Amino acid sequence: MINTVTVLGGGYLLWHLRAHLTPITVIYGFCSLGLIFASGGTWSLNRITYGVVSFSVALGILLSHYPRWGYAAMVFFALLLASFSVRFAQNLWVA
Repeated sequence: MINTVTVLGGGYLLWHLRAHLTPITVIYGFCSLGLIFASGGTWSLNRITYGVVSFSVALGILLSHYPRWGYAAMVFFALLLASFSVRFAQNLWVA
């Protein structure tokens, strides 16, 4: 479910904020989505999606319009980073 929300949410953000993004950023994001869908595998979709810079830029633009959601997102990602770092330090599977 997280993979689906991440991929489809990234596509929606690109489409919704296409007027605020440069055309090359939007094209890069949609071409990346095309590669994700063409790969057919679902094992590493979240890692591939996290690497698409267009989604991060679109999320940043969206959160700049709603600063309080930005603070909540920063807290969520900080907790996720702390969890991943502890799991990595214990030689546990992170990806």
